[in-house]
Amino acid sequence: MKIEFEGKKYNVVLTGVKTFRGRDGIGLNGTIVIDGEKVAEVLDSGNGGCLDIDALAPFGLETDKGKEVFRANRMKIGMLEDYVKTLPEKTFPKELGGGKYKADIDDFVNDLFAEVENAKFFKKMEKDMLTKILIGKKSNSTSYASCNFKRPLKDIPQEQLQKMVDEIKTKHVKAGEEILNTNLTGIKL
Repeated sequence: MKIEFEGKKYNVVLTGVKTFRGRDGIGLNGTIVIDGEKVAEVLDSGNGGCLDIDALAPFGLETDKGKEVFRANRMKIGMLEDYVKTLPEKTFPKELGGGKYKADIDDFVNDLFAEVENAKFFKKMEKDMLTKILIGKKSNSTSYASCNFKRPLKDIPQEQLQKMVDEIKTKHVKAGEEILNTNLTGIKL
């Protein structure tokens, strides 16, 4: 996620993300990376409480270098916390009663996690498009149905593929849905 704070631009990402089942939802752990440098470890235990964000000390705290890096990483975490305070209020989902609230560092990390999950989803979607016709709503890009051909669509003759697409549109595409493939050049969707 690209952010700008106090006139400087930063690229902040969550890497090495692992998820697991907690007592109160999904837990996760990962590493916050700012401009290519690992800054902190993140743990959401999935127990309904706040995240644990621990500054990294890659050289240990026994050395001057280690202490210096640890302090610098703590300052970067503080910068992120200050940045989050400048963000506009968020809105609770209607199912939770609506209303506004002030975002905190947990919300920011959850947004970073959402970026990771979205990237994984779209990577899978692109791979599926190679052998499947995908059906869904463009406005809801979090799920789709598919018709699997178990061979690359690019190997199917264009005329035959067009007939298959037309049949899929007739039999499987419901109101409000469409074919999501972006790799079907020359095929009328």
